[in-house]
Amino acid sequence: MSVEFHRPASSPGAMNLTPLIDVVFQLLIFFMLTSSFVYPALDLKLPRAETRPSSPDAQMIVISLDAQNRLFVNREEVSEAELERILRERLQHVPQQAVFFRGDRATPYERFTEIMQIATRAGARSFNLIHEPNQ
Repeated sequence: MSVEFHRPASSPGAMNLTPLIDVVFQLLIFFMLTSSFVYPALDLKLPRAETRPSSPDAQMIVISLDAQNRLFVNREEVSEAELERILRERLQHVPQQAVFFRGDRATPYERFTEIMQIATRAGARSFNLIHEPNQ
């Protein structure tokens, strides 16, 4: 005796929902993954630490320009005429050849670019800006 199973005939108005469900799951996975990469994902209060190189003069070259237009390399006042020579000498002892610039708030942009060009001619490979944090 054989038993035959018959499926009921689907009505002509029935819609196949499988592709729609697949798309919804793919969108759900996409948004779950991309939302986890949004910065900041967690509200963390990181600890503060103070780190200083053993000899700041040997490790970092900081050019400062004050409101009176005086130039300083680290803490030593220099003239613009001798700035390139001093930078060239000090950059030989700094492996990354980076120069850091601290300028007064009122420093004209043109003055900043002049100092950056002098540092580049002296052999600086990177020119970094130092600023005070917002509080």
